Amino acid sequence: MCSLFKKIVFSALLVAGPTTSFAAQRVPATENTPHVVSISKRNLSRIAIEGGRISSWKFMEGDLELQKDTTSGQLFVRSLTSSPTNLFVVSEEGKTYLLVLKPTSKQGDNIVIDVAGANRREAAVLAKQTGPMPVTMNSTEYVRAIKKMMTSMMSGTPGDMGINHSHEYQTIPLWKDTLFIQNGSYTAADMQGLSFTLTNLGTKQLEIREQEFYRQGVLAVAVRKQILQPGEITDVFIISRLGG
Repeated sequence: MCSLFKKIVFSALLVAGPTTSFAAQRVPATENTPHVVSISKRNLSRIAIEGGRISSWKFMEGDLELQKDTTSGQLFVRSLTSSPTNLFVVSEEGKTYLLVLKPTSKQGDNIVIDVAGANRREAAVLAKQTGPMPVTMNSTEYVRAIKKMMTSMMSGTPGDMGINHSHEYQTIPLWKDTLFIQNGSYTAADMQGLSFTLTNLGTKQLEIREQEFYRQGVLAVAVRKQILQPGEITDVFIISRLGG
């Protein structure tokens, strides 16, 4: 009886072993925010959409070893470089997620794009939203229009206010050890709004000042989170006059 019990326990440990050896990295399923995750340079890491399937992907050739499981709709990747790699993952529903893959020497991980978690996070962000930054014009109507556009951009509801919106993904050089990506463009009347995500890729705390984004033609700037710890991400919104 004792021998049988030992065999059962040993078998259970063998089954549980692969589950506990991989640390799941869960990221919210938000299209406008890049998510920094770690992948192994030695072993394959799994990337999956919880409750969905991956249909296609894009990355710089030579940066990754990538295999797709066509049955489960998952990806298995390994880094071939020492620098972070941008991996765009497209779901079967047509949504695009940006993963910033940081190579490490550790074992492979499970990276899960969490749809339910994204919905909860977006609701919490909107609940804490404090509103747009002050604008630079004095006309009451013009100020109201700028505030309306900023509110629309920050809440993610441009259609409700008659503002044209398009997704435009573009990496823009900014500061050392940062990743600055434009992910949206908004137009209304004689104004243009751009939305970005800013990621702290460094090892030290990053303080962001709205004044650093002001230049000729800029009417308003809003930064959702002004202090970023290493690996943290924030949204940046800039409204300018059309034509500068």
